[in-house]
Amino acid sequence: MKRLSVATRSLDGLDPDAAAALVTAASDITLDLDAATGVINNAAYGNDELSRELARDQLVGKPWVNTVTIESRPKIEELLREAQLKSATRWRQVNHTLPNGQDVPVMYSVMRIDNRGRVLAMGRSMRPMATLQQRLIEAQRSMEREYSRLRQAETRHRLLFQVALEAVVVVDASNSKIVEAN
Repeated sequence: MKRLSVATRSLDGLDPDAAAALVTAASDITLDLDAATGVINNAAYGNDELSRELARDQLVGKPWVNTVTIESRPKIEELLREAQLKSATRWRQVNHTLPNGQDVPVMYSVMRIDNRGRVLAMGRSMRPMATLQQRLIEAQRSMEREYSRLRQAETRHRLLFQVALEAVVVVDASNSKIVEAN
């Protein structure tokens, strides 16, 4: 609790514009929500790419739960429920649906900001992490294809060795030792 009191004293008297700038700088997207209905009242962006993908007109005036994938809806409902019980929720990843059918992964924490039922959902784009995960998957698939190709070549080599009618000896040129013989 000591850190909270230090932050409270440090931010005491912060004007609304400075507070808004602070929240926007701390997150890629901030949604001002009506906690009772879950409707998005306003959206602010700290990330230009996210502001292009999740345009304000796609969000404002709509229930937050309707802006995400079906799998993410229970997470949104839980975030809103938790915000009513405590000041800040734990982070959860949800996927927003874009008009082109793609999903945008965003990690959200929700915070109650007043007793009138307003909450802020502060989100961090998970797109960089998703891109890294996709690159890792592609690298793994590439390695698996290469291993498969090597296994197939070795299988062909063994079969050729077994069916050859002539004697075949494979010798290691560095030490003149026999490596294989049929």
